[in-house]
Amino acid sequence: MTHYRQPRSLVTHRYFIATSTNGFSLFRDNNPIDDPLDTTNAEELVEGVENMQIRYGEDTNGDGVIDQYLNSDNVTDMQNVLAIRITLLLNTITERFDREPDTDTYALDPESSAYDPPEDYLRRATFTTIVKLRNINNRL
Repeated sequence: MTHYRQPRSLVTHRYFIATSTNGFSLFRDNNPIDDPLDTTNAEELVEGVENMQIRYGEDTNGDGVIDQYLNSDNVTDMQNVLAIRITLLLNTITERFDREPDTDTYALDPESSAYDPPEDYLRRATFTTIVKLRNINNRL
């Protein structure tokens, strides 16, 4: 007896910042690979995400340790990327007029210039995480 499996469809997940009803938000778009421009499946994940920076941790000398974090345009070999660092700048949905305007500058990552938001009454905070990529180059 022969068993046949149904072909699986490959789905990509694209994360992006866009305008929502309460300012900016983080969205995820679940796109079938055959139609990458289809945004009809985008869902709002988090309100108040004003900025997102993604950096790729590259091992440049083959020792299994990340030597530098770069944006995607500057990575020399994606096969050597061991982790991804994601930094989000979040803000409150409503302005806090009981406090001084936000005049701070936010360092979203050490490799780029600081982000200077508009002077307003929103409160802001940055959050950073590093996601290790499993099974890259057959490494565990």
